[in-house]
Amino acid sequence: MVTTHRSTANMTFLSSDFKLTYSAPAGTAIKPADVKVSLGVAYNAHLTEKLAKEIDSTWEAKKLKHPNVRLFNGLKFRLGGVRAMEKGVELQIGITDYKSFIGTHYLEADVLREAVGACDDYDPYMSHALGVESLVVSSDGVLVFIKRSDKVAEYPGFYCGPGGHAEPHKVIKDPNPDHTALVQDMAGKEDLVLQEMFNSSMDEVVEELGLPYDTLQLAGLLGVAVNTRTRNKPDLLYLIKCSLTSKEIKAIYLKGEMAEKFESDQIKLVPFDKTVLAKMITDNQFTPPSAAAVQLVLQCDNLSAWN
Repeated sequence: MVTTHRSTANMTFLSSDFKLTYSAPAGTAIKPADVKVSLGVAYNAHLTEKLAKEIDSTWEAKKLKHPNVRLFNGLKFRLGGVRAMEKGVELQIGITDYKSFIGTHYLEADVLREAVGACDDYDPYMSHALGVESLVVSSDGVLVFIKRSDKVAEYPGFYCGPGGHAEPHKVIKDPNPDHTALVQDMAGKEDLVLQEMFNSSMDEVVEELGLPYDTLQLAGLLGVAVNTRTRNKPDLLYLIKCSLTSKEIKAIYLKGEMAEKFESDQIKLVPFDKTVLAKMITDNQFTPPSAAAVQLVLQCDNLSAWN
């Protein structure tokens, strides 16, 4: 993935499980007006005939190994690159799917080499399905996390914020499953793609925590991170403020009426204590995207600094 990122030279990273490819200045979150989406076939993943077969094989093996895990091969946006602008950031977007993500980011290294040949950079062959991850802050300044259940494909038992993926089918109804054709179909719809990338972060909070949409305010984009444990799988990191107290949020979650109840089995409320949050990162309690998001908010002394 080609990246040109804002300097993080003054930041001491608390985990090697993630890297930041872009971060907003401390105490700020980027608004949609300062994010540019560039669509192009050039941002799709490279694919060889051998790699396509390995993707299919890895996907089928994953389903057999984890029969209780819900796996669905939906289309996803692919992050082909990130470029910091004078004000804001450019996201270079192609198309991929969830099967390609599982089949490339989790492929054994020797099998990958055999499938594409020896090269210095395997990033162009990676799915790089672009995820969204959100830190939710209650009205009384508490961060809201959920513990991932054993019914999810990745990181069961870890804490995270509500997250998932922006969905191409929300931009184009009945999208073409061919990645190249779909990128071409989306030409001129960059604003709708950007809107979906921001809206999806709010949607995930509603679906995973059960919170009413009208209690949420999207502060903006904190940054972009990649998961170094899964060949640089990227996520957009958002900060969302909720008008409800942490006690009210917990009560709603415990009702269990959210659409994606299966994804988690516990809620964890953490007051903004930099020592506690830093230890949760170093103790490897968070998924890498959530660890990256927490790392970003730890730059300030309190959450009210974020506008």
